[in-house]
Amino acid sequence: MASTAAFLSTTYTGLGATPTPASKSKKARLFLAPAGRRGAVRAAVSGTEQAGPAPASGEKAKKKGSDERVVQLSRTCGDVDFLLVMGDESEATRELCRREGITAVPHFSFYKGAEKVHEEEGIGPDQLAGDVLYYGDHHSAVVQLHSRGDVEALISEHRGEGGKLVVLDVGLKRCGPCVKVYPTVVKLSRTMADTTVFARMNGDENDSCMEFLRDMDVVEVPTFLFIKDGDIVGRYVGSGGALISEHRGEGGKLVVLDVGLKRCGPCVKVYPTVVKLSRTMADTTVFARMNGDENDSCMEFLRDMDVVEVPTFLFIKDGDIVGRYVGSGRGELVGEILRYNGVRVTY
Repeated sequence: MASTAAFLSTTYTGLGATPTPASKSKKARLFLAPAGRRGAVRAAVSGTEQAGPAPASGEKAKKKGSDERVVQLSRTCGDVDFLLVMGDESEATRELCRREGITAVPHFSFYKGAEKVHEEEGIGPDQLAGDVLYYGDHHSAVVQLHSRGDVEALISEHRGEGGKLVVLDVGLKRCGPCVKVYPTVVKLSRTMADTTVFARMNGDENDSCMEFLRDMDVVEVPTFLFIKDGDIVGRYVGSGGALISEHRGEGGKLVVLDVGLKRCGPCVKVYPTVVKLSRTMADTTVFARMNGDENDSCMEFLRDMDVVEVPTFLFIKDGDIVGRYVGSGRGELVGEILRYNGVRVTY
């Protein structure tokens, strides 16, 4: 791959001076280019505070903690170059934001091999760390596979007595669930290193990888293939969602997902009712709970589900959201649950 300087001169045409690369490598590297406004994002990369409107004390502490985590991420990820573009610094940077369709900050663009492979905006440090893990190039605990030949060589290495279980994570470059689950893959690869080898392949990386996906009948991603002594002994499709998958199909129960926030009065008020219903309706209904502000993944789920008020109860049947109830009224909640369980309710 071309040097960082050459890469930037191509990607950021018209920006003027090109940042000096912190390091050079013959291997393909990930370039993470956060775009922001002066005084809003610079601290996240440089670690310096900039003048600007003073936020409330709680918001300031939260922002400072978030900024420090991003700074730490930039220092510890040796295979990622973090590059900062201040969107309102000059007419050239404003033009860049217009050209790239950047309308909100912070905005993170991920480039690899001179190609934009991913972008996110308004995400927190947890999700950013997950994205960096997924799109970064070298994580020694997870074997990176780039062709059918790579897969066959890895499987051959672990055949026979003493061979480890191979868990092959098959995904795509621009796959949200694949990104979401990858930090878990990295953690497991470290804690289970004595018995299990974790590997990864992006099916859309080249023709050889795509052919492998077809031959393995991979039709959804992420798919995890479990390979023992050269044979595929099982597979798992998904990035979590085990609760919903468990209750798909005939005989599957209604899943009631109680979505709230940690410091939500109405959520606390209705929860004893949820606990009681989970006991009295156990034969027909499964109750689950999620706090949207627990982490970035939960907050992303709330946005994807269009949850704008809490508590919100999502009614899920056979993998589909068939209805929702917003509020903390016991009678209304019971009525909705009965209705989605096929019980006619007359008010």
